[in-house]
Amino acid sequence: MSEAIVYPNLERVEPARSNQLTERRRAFWGVMACFLVHGLVVSTWVSRIASVKSALHLGDGALGLALLGTAIGSVRQPADRPLDRGRLLPLSPRHPPGV
Repeated sequence: MSEAIVYPNLERVEPARSNQLTERRRAFWGVMACFLVHGLVVSTWVSRIASVKSALHLGDGALGLALLGTAIGSVRQPADRPLDRGRLLPLSPRHPPGV
């Protein structure tokens, strides 16, 4: 049962090119910047929900329904999306599915 372990020939593996590493770093920092901006926007909005509720004289149910509407709207496909408009959910009569 003592079989020799065969290791792959590591000399055939080419190291990653510096151009590929640069692209990966740019992509990484781009994603990090998007998450940072999104986090700042959401944290600012969440901290202001109580003042918006009192300024608009909303009850708990109305505010909850408004926040639920924004969540549903973010999941639902935007109406003016150029590539796949109306393929997932028909949005309006002026944008029928498959157009």
